[in-house]
Amino acid sequence: MSTSRVPTHVAFSDESSHNQGRYRGLGLLTLENSKVESAKMRVADLLKDSGVQEIKWQKVRDARGRFAALKLFECALEAIRTGQLRVDVLTWDVYDQRHSIVGRDDTENLHRMYYHLFRNVMKNRWPDDAVWHLYPDENNAMDWESVGEILGNASTRREIVGDLFSKRSFKASLKRDFRIEQIIPSQSHLEP
Repeated sequence: MSTSRVPTHVAFSDESSHNQGRYRGLGLLTLENSKVESAKMRVADLLKDSGVQEIKWQKVRDARGRFAALKLFECALEAIRTGQLRVDVLTWDVYDQRHSIVGRDDTENLHRMYYHLFRNVMKNRWPDDAVWHLYPDENNAMDWESVGEILGNASTRREIVGDLFSKRSFKASLKRDFRIEQIIPSQSHLEP
């Protein structure tokens, strides 16, 4: 990863029950960098108007938390409908045969799940020339440098250039599906 290019897109992620319980999950919000400040202001205003500092699932049990969550949900749906925001979620069942392994390393499994979610969204859901800043929730178990290197390697593929109907010869070139400029672990309660 380098730090020389201005990001065109940003991603915010958080995990749910990554090391406990049967069902585990990751959530990823992605949007164009030019939309981040207005989205942050809308969410900060919504939180302030609702009288809450952040929305967490365990806080949605009381009326204030539920109303705040509903307002946030409506705001997100409008942004999704207008193409300004994507919300992608990956869940897995540790009792499933792919995860129900004796001696399973939940931290390594979490690394793999982050890789699959990031790669799928950045490669298949946004433009190829997107330059990314990733803001995952702080998690001391994660080795974000390693995740960045693996994603960097996964973003480069060989592409055959040429066609059957021209006299030009075929040649292979490297194509970059996405670029990650920075991964900045953040505290979710400080990021609206």
